[in-house]
Amino acid sequence: MVPVTIRWQGKAYNVEYDPEDSGISLKNKLSILTQVPAERQKIIVKGGQLKDDQVMKNVGLKPNATVMMMGTPGELVTNIPIPITTGAVDHGSDSDDEKYPSGLVNLGNTCYMNSTVQLLRAIPELKDAVQKSNVSSGVIGEFSSLLRSMDSANSITPVRFLQNLRLEYPQFSEMSRETGGYAQQDAEECWSFLLSSLQRSLSSEWVQKNMSGKLTSTMKCDENENEEPTVSQDTFLSLPCHISMHTNYMTQGILEGLTQKLTKRSDVLNRDAIYNKVSRISRLPKYLTVNFVRFYWKASLGQKAKILRKVKFPFELDAVEFCSPELSQKLIPVRDKLREIEKNDEEQERNTKRIKIQPSEEERESEAESRLTQIATCQSLVDPQLSEDDGANITGLYDLIGVLSHSGASASSGHYQAWIRNPDQHSEWFRFNDSRVSTVPAEKIESLDGGGEADSAYILLYQAKNIE
Repeated sequence: MVPVTIRWQGKAYNVEYDPEDSGISLKNKLSILTQVPAERQKIIVKGGQLKDDQVMKNVGLKPNATVMMMGTPGELVTNIPIPITTGAVDHGSDSDDEKYPSGLVNLGNTCYMNSTVQLLRAIPELKDAVQKSNVSSGVIGEFSSLLRSMDSANSITPVRFLQNLRLEYPQFSEMSRETGGYAQQDAEECWSFLLSSLQRSLSSEWVQKNMSGKLTSTMKCDENENEEPTVSQDTFLSLPCHISMHTNYMTQGILEGLTQKLTKRSDVLNRDAIYNKVSRISRLPKYLTVNFVRFYWKASLGQKAKILRKVKFPFELDAVEFCSPELSQKLIPVRDKLREIEKNDEEQERNTKRIKIQPSEEERESEAESRLTQIATCQSLVDPQLSEDDGANITGLYDLIGVLSHSGASASSGHYQAWIRNPDQHSEWFRFNDSRVSTVPAEKIESLDGGGEADSAYILLYQAKNIE
């Protein structure tokens, strides 16, 4: 990203642009800051006015250059489809725009919002649920409109959605003291706010059924063995992965978050005492979100600093170890049988490749019949109560389908991106760097485990494995 200063009517606006973007992208950012529609803007650059289709790297602007703009304010633009200026593919294959999902134009430190929208869009059923709700106004109404706009292969300028987000959640309107433009925001807060809005707006309770889990917590006083432990029930929309100096794997961090030491008033001792709170999952949702707790408040800096430690995360998550004994007992037989089926599938595939002889029609039919029998057996192991729980995970296993990453050293700076698994080709992932969409191999996702200021996983989205 290249920083420049735009001067208009005596005010200075600090913005950044992607050298591969076109002039209209910069104009759309300025329309948010100045309320001057793109078609009324005259941006003076070397050789005349900046043209809408002019590629920014060819304009000749140097980093931190000051540019004059003229134009009068008017009604703001809505969600505008604009042509993708690049379809660069990381592993060197051809870039046909039609095969890429829509990107979202950065409107001035809005990568946190763009990445959040792309991660939510990775949930295929959510779009139908939002549109069936018939919400036409507010942030969810604009979210529904934005999802429809993103059906094209063009990048979208999400102006109306951003306006409504800032209207309903004013904290996203915070201005930066350093740049004078809008400040960078925390993508996890944007994710939480949007999920809360979806919970309130969707009459079908879609979020509650498909993305909300349940915790059973037992709290026991460490200083008085005779005090009866208390049991409570809570719901969650994401599991925190706490990161300490000993955390190497995501599962470790989740288990740490499920065990807490608390100080609270003991009615028996008539004083404050230390309690041990142990939580276990009593319901697993179809879509499980894991939030890496990478930011903490650092008083000496006056901002949220980032924990840079490398933490490995799995492509396949076995969540049974986080569950209560009652739920684990129901899940384990199904999980083990499903893994047996998947292992047999992998062995058959390896054998076919090794011997390089295609099985006969009779052999294929026999294998298919055997597999159907195993699937039926696995389905018969599902607990009746779990089977009736619409939106619950019945296997205990998850596949990773989306990652929201952060690069940089603090929550108030850096850059967010979304990485979404291609639903048609699981070895390939889409990388959403705002309006720039490219493809990367699955091995690239493994490198998002942190260890420095480069892209590191911040929010992970898992989808329950089906019995099929």
